[in-house]
Amino acid sequence: MLQRQAAVDTESLLVTHVHVTQATNDKQQVMPLLTAWQGYPETLGKPDHLLGDTGYFSASNIQACHDHGIEPLLAMKRDVHHLPVFERFAADPPAPESEDPVEQMAHRLKTQAGRALYALRKHTVEPVFGIIKHVMGFRQFSLRGLDKVSGEWRLATMAWNIKRMHRLTAGLRARRAQPASRQGVRTALQKLRGRLRATQQHQHQHQHRGG
Repeated sequence: MLQRQAAVDTESLLVTHVHVTQATNDKQQVMPLLTAWQGYPETLGKPDHLLGDTGYFSASNIQACHDHGIEPLLAMKRDVHHLPVFERFAADPPAPESEDPVEQMAHRLKTQAGRALYALRKHTVEPVFGIIKHVMGFRQFSLRGLDKVSGEWRLATMAWNIKRMHRLTAGLRARRAQPASRQGVRTALQKLRGRLRATQQHQHQHQHRGG
């Protein structure tokens, strides 16, 4: 059975890495991602965090992320969707004295900042997979064989990236146009005020002459 993997940027929602694997679980899929990121141009920047569900959790994966200068936030158990109110707003627990990466990550996931950061995963990679499947209609592979399926998955995620970049570019153009639009409104208001003042002065002069 082939499994498709994808890494998604939390800010742009662009897919930054994809691959297909025959592995039966996700624990072996962190290192391929970290290795691929190392080969990217510096101009693309470097990820600060790696967010993943419990399927990616292992002590070796956490250590690998640290070795690559990336802070991992990998769920250590099934996600709790609705924390109790008092637990949700409770003060952060004290930091562990141990330097063990697993204990440090476990503490980070219990802090409010860590929970907020991890929650981004549900708003990034999961929606992207959902849109590719239900909106773009890519529900299953049409080809056979690891190499062909890998190419097909790259094409599907490339199509998503093109779609997403078009949306981001349109939003950027709209934001750039806003100052010009606001300037146009200010100019129109200034002209309107000028006409009102001229009208008031004319009426005042007319009344003065009539008196």
